[in-house]
Amino acid sequence: LKFHPACYLHVFVLGMLLAKLRLLLDVKAKASVRPGNFCLPMEFLAPLGYLGLGLIFFLPSLQPLAYKLSARLSVLLPLQAAVLLGLAGLPSMPISRVADLASRFNF
Repeated sequence: LKFHPACYLHVFVLGMLLAKLRLLLDVKAKASVRPGNFCLPMEFLAPLGYLGLGLIFFLPSLQPLAYKLSARLSVLLPLQAAVLLGLAGLPSMPISRVADLASRFNF
């Protein structure tokens, strides 16, 4: 059951919603008087998501029940979404520093 596609429908929907949010934020950033205001939050999304995930996986007092399973299915999805959105950035903005550092490991 845990490998059935229906169990991951919410992960798929979250990914589609993140893609739509990214495009809507890009339109807002282009229309903004100061588009640089959108760069700073995007710079911190991935590091904050990684920090939250690292704390949960390395500090036993913060680990939810079945944290390894919930990493795939539920509880940790907001942190994973922050990492994904932070690394993706906005199409009209320059690439974030964390994404630039991670791109060096692209084979």
